[in-house]
Amino acid sequence: MFSSFATATQDNRKPLMMTEWGAPASTHTANQAITDMDATQMANLRTYVNGHYLDLVKNGSNIGSPPTGVCCGGTYFEWCDEWWKADPVACNDPHAKEAGCHTGIWDPGPNMNFVSNFPGGYYDEEAFGLHQITPVGPSNRQPVVADGCVGPWDPVTNSPYPPDQLKARPHASELFGLFAAHS
Repeated sequence: MFSSFATATQDNRKPLMMTEWGAPASTHTANQAITDMDATQMANLRTYVNGHYLDLVKNGSNIGSPPTGVCCGGTYFEWCDEWWKADPVACNDPHAKEAGCHTGIWDPGPNMNFVSNFPGGYYDEEAFGLHQITPVGPSNRQPVVADGCVGPWDPVTNSPYPPDQLKARPHASELFGLFAAHS
């Protein structure tokens, strides 16, 4: 990546910033548990995605003659939910042995404050995905290493667990439609 960056910028002294954008598709209940958005919040997330993408298009590096735009593209964060972060942060260590690990309950994360610029109101890192993940296979998955994190490998059968199912959320369809309209 860095050699490509050096080649692409050798004749251009302008700075380059690489980043991502997006918003979680979640909200919180009254007792601060992470939950799915309601229909109004999801509509707001679709509006959020639409507005940000069209802003990228409006500022595209191919705009004007000569081109005056500054944006070369964008990366949505992220393709699917980060379900492996469901447990408290300390449990993400492969050798975690804490009593609260491997519960399958999403940890609310370090910031429980309301964040007004996200449609669901919270920064839930686990729920940024364009696709929702539904695990397939046994609910009693076992870690490969005793007391370690549960992963995609079944140590009992010495084979992979069935693949998880991805379901595109409404804001994924919004983004894919924008890709088609502006490609």
